[in-house]
Amino acid sequence: MKRVIIVTILISTLFYSCSKDDESSENQIVGSWETLVYKLSDNSELNVYQQFEFGDDGSVIQTEVVKNESDNNIVGYRFKAIGKFDVVDNQFFLVHTEMYSMDANTITDYASLEKLVSYDGSFDYRYNFSFQNGNLFMKYICKPNENCIDVEPSKYVRIPIPN
Repeated sequence: MKRVIIVTILISTLFYSCSKDDESSENQIVGSWETLVYKLSDNSELNVYQQFEFGDDGSVIQTEVVKNESDNNIVGYRFKAIGKFDVVDNQFFLVHTEMYSMDANTITDYASLEKLVSYDGSFDYRYNFSFQNGNLFMKYICKPNENCIDVEPSKYVRIPIPN
């Protein structure tokens, strides 16, 4: 009887551990992520963040926002791009089909979303990525003949969904 119980426990442990598949990279990346890019100035409570919103349908929205450090609210935008993404192993590919940026004549550090100006073109990007302790680490992959500085991957934290 003792042997039957031990065998039953071992078999159920084996089935349980095999039935839990790791979540695919594509599913893990779905959601909203952000990283601090820089502070606007030493005397300011305003910070610039890069945000990515990956949809489960392959859509992506990338924004560069200005947030108030004291309450973490978005006070303005610097850039917005809309497109699609695809995950292959530890890389994802972005194709932006709609892009908006601040007008060249803007004298402030940010603008409202409605004031961003559309510009023509389709741009594609490629990133290496990994997950560590619930954070997303991304590193841009330079295209041939592109002048890039080799930097460490950027750490993105998941943006909680408001209730």
